[in-house]
Amino acid sequence: MLREAVDSALANVVLTPAEPDPQALSRRHWSLAAEMGWTAADIDEAHGGLGLGLAYIADICESAGRHLFCGPFAETAVLLPSVAREVETLSALLPGVAAGDVRVAYAEASIPDGSGGSVSFAPVEHALQATHLAVIEESGGELRVLITDLDGAEISPLQSMDLSVSVARVVLPDPSRCPPITLGAEATRRVLSAMHIAVGADLLGVGEAALARTVEHVSSRKQFGRPIGAFQALKHRLADVHTALRTARLALAHGVGDGATFQDTRAARTLAADAAMRATATAIQLHGGSGFSWELDLHLFLKRARRLNARTGGTNRLRASAGNDYIERTIAARA
Repeated sequence: MLREAVDSALANVVLTPAEPDPQALSRRHWSLAAEMGWTAADIDEAHGGLGLGLAYIADICESAGRHLFCGPFAETAVLLPSVAREVETLSALLPGVAAGDVRVAYAEASIPDGSGGSVSFAPVEHALQATHLAVIEESGGELRVLITDLDGAEISPLQSMDLSVSVARVVLPDPSRCPPITLGAEATRRVLSAMHIAVGADLLGVGEAALARTVEHVSSRKQFGRPIGAFQALKHRLADVHTALRTARLALAHGVGDGATFQDTRAARTLAADAAMRATATAIQLHGGSGFSWELDLHLFLKRARRLNARTGGTNRLRASAGNDYIERTIAARA
């Protein structure tokens, strides 16, 4: 029911190639998210939230991907609350998150120790609309996190490949005022698990939207007097996409269930990324010449899928991490 409600609310607030302005649309999307309570979904009631949990977050993120939501939802409503559950001092930000007053820009970069004066981060997603900045650096199974407000920061817009997100260079004049936080291995896995589910659900929504557009196209486009979707070669390609998306949906459902492990959420994110990449590439190809045009919105979904696929080192890194974990567990079991 929640997914349908979010879909309905976002249906008339849409990014299009004719008006590719993520800043303007982000303000409308964010107002809607705050009014509907989506920003409060993963925050406990003690801090002004709804305490709905990760399964509801996954539903919201899936709809966000399906409708190219332009605001920093996962970064603000998932990443920040997840880190705040591990670091009590950040809990003061949670009422602002729930109300929609806090908006978090996001970057993945090496975090300096803060002793060398101003520091620059680029590219930073959503910086043009944000009140705070979150920078994460994963190394050796631990996560370093820098979270600070953007008061006094120098923000310079950059060109974004993915038109559903604005990017910028951010220069912090005095990073020493908010030193980075290092999370232990278990805390790191809890934070990354939440982000894997949020990103994976967004990717699933992207893939589902691309598949729906492709099925509609091949059902109406005719060749030799028949819809091109009647030809077996196209049926097989679309069946493969459908199967990949269904597999990803099942993996995500398992990842938000009771007893789900970090390995489960990592696998769900990887499967969703693979499915979205396949779905968007297939959509472009099966639309023929129009699929490669700017006027059709398929490239917006393709670019969003590619951006999210590269998160936290990309799915290749996640596969390598999963393989290393498996080898380590196997060796430990045989020792």
